[in-house]
Amino acid sequence: MADARRRSLRVDDAVAETLAATYTALGPEAARLLRLLSALPVEHLDETAVAAVAGTPAEEAAAALAELWRHHLLQRSAPSRLRMHPLVRTFALDRSHDQDRPVERAAAQRRLAQHLLALAWADHVHLRAGSGRPPPAGLELPDLDADEARRRVDRESDTLLLLAGLADGPLTDVLPDLARALASRLDLWGRYADARVLHERAWAVARAAERPDAVLRARLDLGRALVRLGDLTAGAEHLGAVHPQLEEAGLPIEAREALNGLAIVAAQQGRPAEASALFRRCAELAAESGDLVGQALSLDNVAIVEHRLGNFAEALRHHQLAQGVAERAGADAPRALSLVNTATLQLTLGDPEAALASAEEGVRLAEQVGHDPVRGYGLTAGGRALVGLGRPLDGIAHHDTALEIARRSGDRLLEASALCGVASARLALAEHAAARDGFARAEEIAVAAGLLPEQVRARRGLADTAAAAGDDAAAAAHLAGARELVEAAPETEQVYLRAWLDGPG
Repeated sequence: MADARRRSLRVDDAVAETLAATYTALGPEAARLLRLLSALPVEHLDETAVAAVAGTPAEEAAAALAELWRHHLLQRSAPSRLRMHPLVRTFALDRSHDQDRPVERAAAQRRLAQHLLALAWADHVHLRAGSGRPPPAGLELPDLDADEARRRVDRESDTLLLLAGLADGPLTDVLPDLARALASRLDLWGRYADARVLHERAWAVARAAERPDAVLRARLDLGRALVRLGDLTAGAEHLGAVHPQLEEAGLPIEAREALNGLAIVAAQQGRPAEASALFRRCAELAAESGDLVGQALSLDNVAIVEHRLGNFAEALRHHQLAQGVAERAGADAPRALSLVNTATLQLTLGDPEAALASAEEGVRLAEQVGHDPVRGYGLTAGGRALVGLGRPLDGIAHHDTALEIARRSGDRLLEASALCGVASARLALAEHAAARDGFARAEEIAVAAGLLPEQVRARRGLADTAAAAGDDAAAAAHLAGARELVEAAPETEQVYLRAWLDGPG
């Protein structure tokens, strides 16, 4: 098998001769680093990851890297990103099979795995303001501030997910711990489908390794990813199964996360009173443990549910509480989320000017922390406000950007909401055919995903469009359909749904 692989690693004789001359001119540490890098199953790496692969003191690794750079054996694909040309890789890998023992290549891959694992956990600790999930025991985290940790994880995102997906790759042994660290960042990136694949792999690896706590944690994150993707039944099944087991295992942070996921399912399935009680309990548990980020997120979720119950003053109070806690934690991500949700409430209250101000500040903070989903929802809220203020073209631009984010992340709620927003703006411009098509597509998505508020909103939009086009019969039929949806909903949901039925789109 090894001989067959060696025979396949050939380059043109003239190229090989040139590379051999360059290779011979290298010092031993630079030559060794080149060989080790060639054996990694990735095309691009951060400079700090390259240094980690070397496994030597920082000064020696930097000198070896500089030597490879001087000899043009590495290329810069982006700032702080290095790649090896395929011909150089083939030549160097051939040399590695001649000169390095398999155990040396395996050790280099383990060093890369530990480097990426520590980087992911450093980012998570900053992201959750030091009060989130605890890193694995004994893992030494790099000394990075929050911005630098985020930038490095952003740069390595594709590498992390590529390596995590390899059946026998360098990250396999650490995959359960890596997936646990990346869960929150994947939420912020809006990469829910990637999260699902990652957590399914982590769950399988943890089961094979017979690590009970890791099994529970991976299944928790899989359930959360499924809920994000709109598969509420499957998500609730995982979350409901692991919640009591996480409590029994003495994992309170993860148990609260499972409870929070179940609350989201209850809210989306039309059980707002149950959802409010669960979110309030999550906020209490977070406060007891000193997790300010978790407390802010739970308080904001309480506000969302109170909004749906028609308790608008209580909803506004909880949004303000959430923002205050997030500010105390120095956490911009939950603050951005709460501002965007406040904008949605202000639209319900008929104040588009205040809604636009809240949405714009939320979008600004979301861009600052790289929170694409919140940015998308902020853009749709701002788009609705702009239409309400008589600026439909600006509103369409906001909604179109939100649509791009929704389709990239697979967020069906955001997609349906943005489509309704574009259609409302088209209706304001008297573009009836475009408005009708937009509302119809939004309704189709909302029905498939079980999103009752967006179904009502789309039906009401279809009724308004038909009326504007002079088709009174179609308008009456669509409006009757929307009313039937509201009347068939649980009584606790009807106040919120009537706001969509009676208010502006």
